[in-house]
Amino acid sequence: MTDEDPILTEIAAELALKREQWRGVRVQRLQLKKELEGLGLDKTGIRKHAEYKRLEKEQSHLSAVLKHIEKRMNRRRARLNEQNA
Repeated sequence: MTDEDPILTEIAAELALKREQWRGVRVQRLQLKKELEGLGLDKTGIRKHAEYKRLEKEQSHLSAVLKHIEKRMNRRRARLNEQNA
């Protein structure tokens, strides 16, 4: 990755921040799942649990945001490659 472009560096920093948020939500969701399994809930019961559903939805949203940031970064890289060629 070329760090010469300040915009590309900024996008990469934003991507790293969102990835860290995604990982945090994932850890919370998996911990909650383990707790609910320990209480004896089955898969259906876990999926219907309000907090678990909220964490799944948040993780899904962050995944979409990550894809958009990655697209923006790839477009920027492609433009830089075209200009340098």
